[in-house]
Amino acid sequence: MKFKILITLFLGSFVAIGQSTPETVSSVLEISGVDQPIKQIDAMVEAKINEKQGSFQDEADYNKFAKIMRSGFKAGVAMEYYKEYFVKNASEDSLKMVLKMYEDPLFAEMNALEMAAATSSDEQEMMTFFQGLQSDPPSPERIQDLMALNKEVCSSDMTVKIIRNTVISMAEGANKLMPEEEQLDQEELKQKMENAFSPAMVEQLNNQILALSLYTYKDVSGEKLKAYIDAWKTPVGRYFVGQYLKAMDYTFSRMGEDLGASLVKDLE
Repeated sequence: MKFKILITLFLGSFVAIGQSTPETVSSVLEISGVDQPIKQIDAMVEAKINEKQGSFQDEADYNKFAKIMRSGFKAGVAMEYYKEYFVKNASEDSLKMVLKMYEDPLFAEMNALEMAAATSSDEQEMMTFFQGLQSDPPSPERIQDLMALNKEVCSSDMTVKIIRNTVISMAEGANKLMPEEEQLDQEELKQKMENAFSPAMVEQLNNQILALSLYTYKDVSGEKLKAYIDAWKTPVGRYFVGQYLKAMDYTFSRMGEDLGASLVKDLE
């Protein structure tokens, strides 16, 4: 009996460690802004739906495709899945340490810059900055530091995950709605997607992220930037990066299930 009680307590402790409260999760997402890509899903999906219009000969099929995609990819639903992952899998104590990390003056300053750059609508200012780089290019050290930051926070990995999952899901959905004789088999579709995400395409994304980083941290000193990179290398920083990447995978997996259900329902 004592042994069974110990086992129950032991397993119970692991359940507690692997869970967090919705309130703490909401606070972490609000202060960190790592849910910004989720909030932008609706706009991204609309853009991809418009891109696909030319591939449909029948307008009714296109409208059906658009309806299914919008039902399978909703920012509001995606946000619930994203939060759900953290609640079920993240440690409450660890997330509270993440909150403390973001309350640090250095993190608060950098986070404000990142949020401003992510939500900025002043494209002219950005273009002027990028044009100025031609006559006044950044130092090799600056480039290396920003690449190191990208590596620590996995900016490229997250961007590729989002685009890959969205494009593949849409390609599969569009393929199933095409006339049967025009549909690609799974192997052909898989090869087409692999070609779309070539090393050159990933490299282009990396360059775009680097350019945005140059703009975001343009007024940050080298010393402060290095301190910020070092902060992400801490156990708390790396724990949080791992959690939000897994949360992104979980979110798109669930949305993929929703999309599949919508397709099955529509094709019945």
